[in-house]
Amino acid sequence: MAATLYEQRYRMDWGIPNFSPPPMAAVQDYRAQVPTPSYYQQYPQQTDLTGHFQRQTMRLLEHQNHLQDIWSQDYQAHHPPQQDDSD
Repeated sequence: MAATLYEQRYRMDWGIPNFSPPPMAAVQDYRAQVPTPSYYQQYPQQTDLTGHFQRQTMRLLEHQNHLQDIWSQDYQAHHPPQQDDSD
């Protein structure tokens, strides 16, 4: 818990908490085993987000087109074209 609080305060730039020596030693041991990721590892960059949203947009458009095709086929199956007999 001390390590979690330490990481939270570190990431939020709230300053380092003041712990007594035993919890601080535990925090230091934990931080030696689990390094804090860099800013670029914690937060996706613009190029990563652009690719992600392009993929999501493409999936959405494919899904919309698929549904539209199914609805069109279903509509045509249940509503055959009417022929005019007015000669």
